[in-house]
Amino acid sequence: MPRHYTDNVDDEAGEDEGLVLHRMATDPQGRSVVHTIPSGEEGAEPYADTPTRFARPHGGRATDALLDELNAEEENIALPRRDAPELDKTGRPAWLLDTLSAARHNSRFRLAIALVLAGLLVFTFSFAFSPVGDAAGKVYGWGADRWRGKHRPWDWNPDHNDFPGVTKPGVPANLANDHPDGTPTRGALPIQTSIPGSDKSFQAFEHMGPLSPYFASPGFGVDNIKHRTLSDGCKVEAVHMLHRHGSRYPTSGSPTELIPRLLATSGISFSGPLSFLNTYKYKLGAELLVPLGRAQLYESGVKAAIEYGSLLSSDASSGKQLARAGSQHRIVESGVNWLAGAWGAGWRDKANLEIQIEAPRFNTTLAPNFACENASRKPTAAEPGAAVAVAWEDKYLEDALRRLSPYVKGGALTTRLLFAFQQACSYDTVAFGYSRFCALFTTQEWLDYEYAWDLVFYGSYGPGSPVGRAQGVGWVNELVSRLEGRPWDASTQTSENSTLNTDPLLFPLHKKFYVDFTHDSVIANVLAALELPDFAQDLPKDKREPGRKYKSSTLVPFAARLVFEDRDRNVRAGWGNCTRGDL
Repeated sequence: MPRHYTDNVDDEAGEDEGLVLHRMATDPQGRSVVHTIPSGEEGAEPYADTPTRFARPHGGRATDALLDELNAEEENIALPRRDAPELDKTGRPAWLLDTLSAARHNSRFRLAIALVLAGLLVFTFSFAFSPVGDAAGKVYGWGADRWRGKHRPWDWNPDHNDFPGVTKPGVPANLANDHPDGTPTRGALPIQTSIPGSDKSFQAFEHMGPLSPYFASPGFGVDNIKHRTLSDGCKVEAVHMLHRHGSRYPTSGSPTELIPRLLATSGISFSGPLSFLNTYKYKLGAELLVPLGRAQLYESGVKAAIEYGSLLSSDASSGKQLARAGSQHRIVESGVNWLAGAWGAGWRDKANLEIQIEAPRFNTTLAPNFACENASRKPTAAEPGAAVAVAWEDKYLEDALRRLSPYVKGGALTTRLLFAFQQACSYDTVAFGYSRFCALFTTQEWLDYEYAWDLVFYGSYGPGSPVGRAQGVGWVNELVSRLEGRPWDASTQTSENSTLNTDPLLFPLHKKFYVDFTHDSVIANVLAALELPDFAQDLPKDKREPGRKYKSSTLVPFAARLVFEDRDRNVRAGWGNCTRGDL
């Protein structure tokens, strides 16, 4: 008959008598020892020195709960202390044995070790692959102080720009399908500037203020315009060019953003000259150069290579030509396209493009508003021209508002919206090749539109601004240093970056051709700082002054350049007959 096994050890006298207890302990020196105590030997009870609460009743057995409690208590026993390092048979030191033992018994300890090892691994890889010497380059001069920051205030590489500003791409142009009709300028120009029904002798796109596509200035009236032709014996020795970026999309917050809001009005419809708005789609991006803008800068570089090629080659033969640009995307892209026009696709072998950061806490003469507390924190007080221009808009667009309002149902026009329509004519044309907004306005309204921009620039950035001259002084200081061939004077510092201007690599002297890429407002700042007498006349706020010399269309169109030519030093006595200045 098969034997029936039972889990009751009391029924197995032989097994009870043969029970042997093995217990781990430590000797006085902290070494591990094993005690073996057979039951029944010399009356020994296997559980005799077990704590009372775990003692097994005679003839009974420890319950599972008691054994679990005993095991839990053993896990909390402190590791034995060793006064001297010991090695086990595998050669592992005592501290490693203790660590491994703790890890086996404590899950939290294992997790802590894993986190430490992961952190060490990340640090090792970061250190191994970080740029050599980068930390030492993170202390910069800013303002008049030393400043420790995350970024260098300049970079040679236009392909990796950390401060491009906020941008938004637009819809690509499609002139062939959107406007298939022929125009007088269709074959010669990439954009169509003829306006149906307008006076053919009037060029509206030369009266759009800073939104005018580039055209050669007819002369703005200052004395040096009389000396366009150099007299015999005169020689251009060096050139200093301050260049605006090319044609772009509107800046963020532009009045043109009112147009899609108008079109989104529920139930709105248009008729007559405004009927095109029933299907019009707002496709403009923000802040970026448009293709025409890239072409304008490329052509400017080509012109410079033809006009001043020997000066450019002189710089390249003795090192590299230096060009500087603010870090906003359209400024950097303008610099790249100009250099490609001047040197070709391999311009990096001939020139360096120094990119200066345009952001708060960085000094640069190419965006001096960041160094001017009143300009950046108090724009309304620092730029009063904008408020004056809005009042002028309300005045000169009254007739247009009365004329066009009857063609709107389910919505309402305002003078601000009509000013946005005029801007849309400018922006749509440079971005997409043509615009139907242009035909909505008369010749006089386009001249008044230009005057609105004149009020903005004169009062906010030019001679009429409380901070206009101050913001232009920094670049003029740099110009004087280069003209005189002496190091930049830190005692005259305004918006200049002391780190850059005290480094001969970044602010060299004795070059033949300098070109800086910037904004229209900075050119206006510099002209204000020069205090040219013909620009000193205030602009009337309530009427357009036909004979004014200060015209934003001729001073700061897209791709404008302010050029200073340094004449031959041997004929300085003939200054009046040997100096030429161009815009």
